[in-house]
Amino acid sequence: LRPESDTIAALVVTLLGSDAIGLAPLAVVALVVLATRFHPRGDAWLAVWLALSAAGAPYTNSYDQILVIVPIVIAAGILHRDAPRAGAAVLVVGALVLLLLTPLLYEVALWRRSETFGAIVTLSVFVTVVAGLWRRRALASAASTVT
Repeated sequence: LRPESDTIAALVVTLLGSDAIGLAPLAVVALVVLATRFHPRGDAWLAVWLALSAAGAPYTNSYDQILVIVPIVIAAGILHRDAPRAGAAVLVVGALVLLLLTPLLYEVALWRRSETFGAIVTLSVFVTVVAGLWRRRALASAASTVT
């Protein structure tokens, strides 16, 4: 059984061969560990876990990549309050991933007749969101800290 959709498992098999399929669950666990570094009551938590849900899904297709717009916009909005440039950077990088990388990888998919490289899009968005919000991982929102 060879994974053919644009998931982490398919990307691992494409890049490293069928014998490396066992690395896919480890990669997903590594992403989950990164996501658990964000406090559940913090503003950043939702954006990170939404990005993870797209990157770590057990089955996706190229049209599912549209879902990563939501964590990009949430992350940019969170950052905009205190660091407008950081918010704009997340928005620009996310837009570049979606507007440049997605069509490029889709063209590769048509040429290869396989969308296995598509996971690079969702992984790129996950990395962008996590990197952008990393300094906010332990901060709870003001509303959740009111007693």
